[in-house]
Amino acid sequence: MPKCIGENIHKKLLPESKQDIRRLLYIEKRITMEDRIVLAAGLKLAPKNTLLKIWKQLKNMQEPQFPLKGRDLLKIEKIQEGPELGRLIKKVERWWINRDFIDSREKCIEQAKKILENVSGKIKT
Repeated sequence: MPKCIGENIHKKLLPESKQDIRRLLYIEKRITMEDRIVLAAGLKLAPKNTLLKIWKQLKNMQEPQFPLKGRDLLKIEKIQEGPELGRLIKKVERWWINRDFIDSREKCIEQAKKILENVSGKIKT
């Protein structure tokens, strides 16, 4: 599981909101979410109707797809291939997740440019 993506939602067994479901679906993928629900049912950690509600929401939800690729950012003057590019992508990805996956590729590129401007070419994690 990727570390430092989103908030500590991955530490909870069951999501508490649609936003939590979407985040976990992105971070851990559908099969892991299904396993969580089955485990919670087996351990009787939540009422059956709660688990069914989460299951239905999960089944009706598409897995978010991060719209940005490294090649999109290589067009920006201040960035080159390498570790800095990876750190920049992770920062933009965290921003995108925290905004509930609503932003387009173009908005993600704008955010990357803002991050680069704020750190004067040096990206720190």
